[in-house]
Amino acid sequence: MQRLLVIAAALALHIATVGAQPNPKSAPAIDLSIEQQIKVGDILTKDAGWPLPSGQVALVVGGTVPASVALKPIPASVDGVVPGYHGRSYIAVEEQIAIVDPQTRVILAVMQRVQEQTTGSTGAPKQ
Repeated sequence: MQRLLVIAAALALHIATVGAQPNPKSAPAIDLSIEQQIKVGDILTKDAGWPLPSGQVALVVGGTVPASVALKPIPASVDGVVPGYHGRSYIAVEEQIAIVDPQTRVILAVMQRVQEQTTGSTGAPKQ
């Protein structure tokens, strides 16, 4: 049930970002399937640590991350899910993650912070 909610949230976020007006100088956005968004979101959520509070950065595809905000490099483990993210960076803000071109600081994609849970046959999380 929780996985279904995560998928629904990722889909809603994807639909919301499709209508955003991109910056004409921005690098092309990288479209991800819902499954890729969940996998990448899980990896980056585990890697990100404490997220930034909301209000510091507007997470809109095509928007720009201010120079005062530190970018984190995308971990190599993401290459197996989305090879196009190699050399990119990201930031975590509240419950969202933005994939950023580190040279231009333009936001290429926005996704939910996610942590997949492994469950046993009873549906309870494994210890």
